[in-house]
Amino acid sequence: MVASPRLAQPPAPAQPAAEIPLNSPLHVMALPSCSASPHGLVAIGTTDPEVRLVDLLSGHASQCLLGHREPVKALCWSPVQPFMLCSGGVDGTLRLWDVRGAGCLGLLNPS
Repeated sequence: MVASPRLAQPPAPAQPAAEIPLNSPLHVMALPSCSASPHGLVAIGTTDPEVRLVDLLSGHASQCLLGHREPVKALCWSPVQPFMLCSGGVDGTLRLWDVRGAGCLGLLNPS
């Protein structure tokens, strides 16, 4: 009798390092443009009219950027200024943010 080879067990599903409570559906997410980012923040847009900045190490929201009147649908970190973030909302506006606490630096409103 020939022994049948044992099949390897599939790996266990990866467990999240941290859960991020959003309390509303996720629309868009922007990761830092390089692994050497000095802040380690991910920007998140949901059905709420705000941008949430979440610390990747702790999973906690570090701040909310307020100014849009409707949900945020587009986010992009600057490729050259690590603390600059651009957001676009359903309200038709684009906002440029300095996430170090300076707030909204500029607003583009086509109307």
